[in-house]
Amino acid sequence: MKKLIFLLILPSLLFAQEKSKSKDINQKGEIKRDKIILGLSNYMYDSKPEYLTDQSLSLSLGYVILNNLYLGTEINSEGISLVNRIYLGPELDLYFTYKHRGKIKHGRNIKFGIGGEIFLYKFLSINSELLIYNYNREETKTTTSINLNELISDFSSGISTSQEYINEKYSGGIILIGLQIHF
Repeated sequence: MKKLIFLLILPSLLFAQEKSKSKDINQKGEIKRDKIILGLSNYMYDSKPEYLTDQSLSLSLGYVILNNLYLGTEINSEGISLVNRIYLGPELDLYFTYKHRGKIKHGRNIKFGIGGEIFLYKFLSINSELLIYNYNREETKTTTSINLNELISDFSSGISTSQEYINEKYSGGIILIGLQIHF
């Protein structure tokens, strides 16, 4: 139901926005941010690299609402994360960011921190983020095994089950750098 409401609201947000102006980094007035941002980023530093799989390269796509709120997604080898940014001002390219992926049963990853953009051209910027992350996973795995020798002699004794409780928690810091295209 929430996805349906979101899909109905998104087109109205797209058409309700005024046309974006081209970004003039030398102009001193209020700067309108471009609405759609596509990015490619990579981790430059991770304080606990032994916990991360091959997830360092990520692709992001987002939309800027009301010139200071970014809603988007980030895709890496772990899956899809929701990304939010709140820009600190119309002329300031610093922002607070929050990224969320997963449920606690299969592994939840929360990242939050501060980031910034440096524009190379009107449509191209380099962004960097300093993030703190928290990973949490709680899961019970049930394993069923069959011993054929015992199964032939006595049907009920040949099948055994065991449960394993998994509880993983760790946190750390990340420095991320990326390239963004604004349109």
